[in-house]
Amino acid sequence: MKYLPLGIAISGVMVAELLMVVGSDYFSLEKYAAPAAKAADY
Repeated sequence: MKYLPLGIAISGVMVAELLMVVGSDYFSLEKYAAPAAKAADY
């Protein structure tokens, strides 16, 4: 239990780095086209 705060801090830093490096490239809305409109008789 004495290493739990250190582990939480390290995992938080790793998640933040992952989001900064990968997040904007793969999860931004500019990468995906708008969904196709439904037909009038849908």
